[in-house]
Amino acid sequence: MLDDRNVENVRRLSRSFVISGLQREQISRRTMDFDGSVLSTKGHAEGSAIGFNKVKKGARSYYPLFCTVAQTGRFFDMPHRPGNVHDSNGAAEFMKDCFYHMRSQVPGCILEARMDGVFSQDKNFSNDFLKRWGIEYELFK
Repeated sequence: MLDDRNVENVRRLSRSFVISGLQREQISRRTMDFDGSVLSTKGHAEGSAIGFNKVKKGARSYYPLFCTVAQTGRFFDMPHRPGNVHDSNGAAEFMKDCFYHMRSQVPGCILEARMDGVFSQDKNFSNDFLKRWGIEYELFK
């Protein structure tokens, strides 16, 4: 059964595989791409909700955020969210968590972030935290 603790363990394992690969390949610059995607469901799947869905209006869906590493195309992390949340909901905390895990495992690496401008709409987002952590970034509109 996938309860919250088990889901977190899967996320931790996924991050560790990616970090191990990056360390083996000695990639010193890590570009972390952040985005979200609507995933439609059928019926009343647990944790789904009716929200913005361009393809299937009124359908229940999920709206996870995800982070991939651009240099390798590897999937790094993804928090699961219902489909009725705004793009920016939880984005800043998710990004900080990804940066923390990457930086704590590979202290000397150069971190970059690429994200949609909507990520900056999270009330907890601040360019200051990116600058403070020495993270280069680009916001796309």
